[in-house]
Amino acid sequence: MINSYKIIDVSSWDRREHCLAFKNSAQPKYTVGFKVDVTAFYNRVKSKKLSFTLAMTHAVCKAAMTVEELRYRFMGDDVVLYDSLDTAFTYIDKGGSLYKFVEVPYCDDVEEYISNAERIIGNQKVYFTGVPSLSVIQCSALPWIDFTYVTHTEGGNKRDSLPIVDWGKFSDVDGKLIMPVSIHAHHSFVDGIHVAKFINTLQECLDN
Repeated sequence: MINSYKIIDVSSWDRREHCLAFKNSAQPKYTVGFKVDVTAFYNRVKSKKLSFTLAMTHAVCKAAMTVEELRYRFMGDDVVLYDSLDTAFTYIDKGGSLYKFVEVPYCDDVEEYISNAERIIGNQKVYFTGVPSLSVIQCSALPWIDFTYVTHTEGGNKRDSLPIVDWGKFSDVDGKLIMPVSIHAHHSFVDGIHVAKFINTLQECLDN
């Protein structure tokens, strides 16, 4: 997957000081956990007999693309801004217990996206196909756990700026299906205000 990007002139970038303040931190990525209401989304997905996991991955990518800060990446010594994002996610085949890491191009139509994803999943016989593309948002479903917080392994690369979104087991709360979600993002690019925008946009996507 090749998405277009532009190289940022950091010398005149309004976020220059914030980026420099965090990029060499011992732990430059941070996590925020939150809850979403998936009642309408779940009913709509199931009425069409679609995969909840793949539909959720599509919704996450759709919401993330509206937040510019989630499209920034370190590329070598440069900072780049991607025009669009694709998806990368963990997936366990039916009857299995080991996940494979799958990358699927994003498209606006959720049913087309899921059909393409199911084809790619079925054709991929290996667990890992290489280093993830820079222009993806990573997703991971944990449908067995109603978590409150998720951490991630770190390889020591402080320039690893791919956002990661996890979601868990939803529960019935006063007649609504409430699901935990977390986002893991690089502080050089993403502040709390941007996470809040992502959360609000994701909920809008799930509602509509």
